[in-house]
Formats: sequence, C-alpha cells, structure tokens
Amino acid sequence: MEKSPVKLFQNVVQPFTQFDRWFKVWLGPQLILCTSHPVLAESVLSHSKCLEKPFFYSFVQLEHGILTRKYQNWKRYRKALSPAFSTSKVSNALPSFVACARDLIAKLELLVEKSSTVSLAPLLSECMLNMIFSTTLGSNVVEQHEAKNILTNLDR
Repeated sequence: MEKSPVKLFQNVVQPFTQFDRWFKVWLGPQLILCTSHPVLAESVLSHSKCLEKPFFYSFVQLEHGILTRKYQNWKRYRKALSPAFSTSKVSNALPSFVACARDLIAKLELLVEKSSTVSLAPLLSECMLNMIFSTTLGSNVVEQHEAKNILTNLDR
C-alpha cells in the first residue's frame, strides 16, 4: 500500500474518485464492496439488513466509537443524541461553525507563512473545542489559555 502517509492516502482515495458506482477492494482476506455514490451509500446505510457494523470496524479497532458501536448500543445513544442534531439546532449553530472555521483558516495561513509543515491535530482540536462551547453554551466563553489547558488535560 506504500509507506509514505501521503501515498497511502492517495491509494485509499483513488478508487473512490475513479469509480462512480460500485467497486471491490480486498482488505487482507476480506472482500469489501464500496461505493462513493451518495444515493447508493444512503440506501445501503439505511437498509435494515445493514445495521450491524462490518468486519472493517473491528479490523481497524473502531468498534467503540459512538458512530461505530454495535447496532443495539448505537441505537440507544443515537436516540439520546438525536434532539441535539435537529435541523433547526444545526442551522442555528452554522454561524458558530463558520466563525471557528475562519479562525482556523487565519491561524493556518499564519503558520504556513512561517513553515512548510504544520501539525493539524492541535489546531483542529482547538477549533472543535471552540465549536462545542460556542454551540452548547451560546458563546465562546473559554479564553485561549484555558482552551489549551482543557485540551492538554483531555490529551492526558
């Protein structure tokens, strides 16, 4: 698959850009049917026979995330979280998302001027934290140094 992370990413993305409907990929001994077509993906993901997560989730050890849990656990969490993601609440949060994205872009532009290599993880974590606080508490109530402390503690 290649050792360079850039080449690995290109190899993974390539079939999704090359094929517009179905294509097959071998992941070790497991044959996986894939699509990048949104209508096909929606029909598969919403089909009652496709509620259990596939082999791939356990293969890459993603089975404990909120979106990747087994169906019975996922259903319980989704039911509890659904009201928070209603269309009106997401629409109301868009200005906060846009403001956070603009701040992130401004920081990235400054960093790129200074260096050709930028670590995205801390910047994205800070952006995410700002989005969470601004949408749940109504404004950006966390100071810059407090955000860094929170992120440091979360990382530990």
